[in-house]
Amino acid sequence: MTLIELAKKTPKLVVGLMSGTSADGIDAALVRLSDPLNINPIHLLGHVTFPYPLALKEKILQVSSHEMVAADELCGLNMLLAQEFSQAVFSLCEKLHVRIDELDLIGSHGQTIRHLAEPTPLLGKSITSTWQIGDPSVIAKLTGVTTVGDFRLADMALGGQGAPLVPILDYILFRSQHESRLCLNLGGISNVTFLPRGACPEAVLAFDCGPGNMLMDGAARQFFGQPFDRDGILASRGRVDEQLIHSWLQDPYYHRPPPKSTGRERFSSQYLSRLKQQADARGLSATDFMATVTALTADAVFAQYKAFIRPKGEVQRIIVSGGGCRNPQLMQRLSGHFTAQRVQCSDEAGWPSEAKEAVCFAWLANETVSGRSGNLPSATGARRATILGKICPAA
Repeated sequence: MTLIELAKKTPKLVVGLMSGTSADGIDAALVRLSDPLNINPIHLLGHVTFPYPLALKEKILQVSSHEMVAADELCGLNMLLAQEFSQAVFSLCEKLHVRIDELDLIGSHGQTIRHLAEPTPLLGKSITSTWQIGDPSVIAKLTGVTTVGDFRLADMALGGQGAPLVPILDYILFRSQHESRLCLNLGGISNVTFLPRGACPEAVLAFDCGPGNMLMDGAARQFFGQPFDRDGILASRGRVDEQLIHSWLQDPYYHRPPPKSTGRERFSSQYLSRLKQQADARGLSATDFMATVTALTADAVFAQYKAFIRPKGEVQRIIVSGGGCRNPQLMQRLSGHFTAQRVQCSDEAGWPSEAKEAVCFAWLANETVSGRSGNLPSATGARRATILGKICPAA
């Protein structure tokens, strides 16, 4: 099939691939995409999360957290992760009883190892940049399916942050003529999408709030030897230090107006260590620290909602996705802030929280091959809407 034929084909069978800042594994979703003018253009056929082997996860976190990394390691990881993404496609198809040659397209976010959304000096110039490894051309050749990847740089080239990109999907799935909604994703980084009632795409506001699961997962690994705080049990045993949270919320990032995006570069293991030193100085136990870090994630979201969203209009519903919506302590803290709103996981709205971002990159891949823009300048700060990504043919 030529690219022209692919662009015109409808519906398409597309796999979306996503690996987030937490580097837990690969989320893979199979969707059937019809004409975007349809009332329901996206049909989720199935999704699976494929956890990374522990050694690979630790290596990803290592290279993502250090400024100086051997070029050989990055070169090898770029190929190794492309192989892992390709295997995820084969495994998903096998699980869902779909032949690989039935797929029309793959959209892969890749694995972010750097996201430098603020200008950084380099050889006398000021540069913004981002890097997702797991090369899409390798995925295309190994699977035999045309693959689109590397979505963020095109937005950055036009002055945008390159993130967040998921708001376009939030708009498609969750906009309402009857109520204003806030879509909150609690992945490694937390981010929000504000959908005013009856909004057009230009009215959507979205930005990264700060740490999502990143700090909680780091604390669970470092102080309890666990990959994450399952069901919020560790946090439930501790006491939240409200004064410490107030101090932490003075971080300049929380007060910077959108558009803005962030990542492990800012809220890294070094950042977590600084928080722990402050907690130790106040005599907090490990469980108290876990409870307080968990509360910080929720409080940072609410503080920025009050500062940047509520002046534009109160919302009636909060739709939460990402691994954080499985943490009862975190959800309880959020509900305690958003007392006038209904707070629900996206599963209740018909979209599994673990699948949403993978679905987004399937959608964006289709927009790319169809010659349609995929960014929302109101969210990223780009000068204009533009086509995203790189198309890697399978032939």
